[in-house]
Amino acid sequence: MAFDKKTWANNQAGGTPLDASGLNDLEDRIESGIDEKADKSWAMKNLPLVNGWTGTLVYDIHDTGLVHLRGEITAGVIANNTVIAEYILQNYRPEYQCNVPVVIDADPSKAGLRLTTSGRLQIRGPLASELTEGVTIRINYIYRC
Repeated sequence: MAFDKKTWANNQAGGTPLDASGLNDLEDRIESGIDEKADKSWAMKNLPLVNGWTGTLVYDIHDTGLVHLRGEITAGVIANNTVIAEYILQNYRPEYQCNVPVVIDADPSKAGLRLTTSGRLQIRGPLASELTEGVTIRINYIYRC
């Protein structure tokens, strides 16, 4: 079945037909993929890397309470529980400690970090034994704070 903008708009409006100006505005928003509320609800912040780790790691929060942590970082000091990033702002920290899956260039099957309630991103035990300095790690993780 083909996508019919007028039918979709009519259904979204509770069955009340939209006038031409309302439909045009809705068409513009659908076609451009822009929603003003969504644009304003994300505020990206850099997360400082420590212990010789380099790269970019950012996080932002949506008005629904979901936090998106993402970036590409390169290994520095490697040991179990080594802090690699810290200072996630209080309102962005997870309520419970969570394990963060990551992708490693060297071996995608061996991965894992820990995000603590104090706002620190740490190496988990299994990952510490598999990493070597200079290996690139990719992170793309969403959690609720």
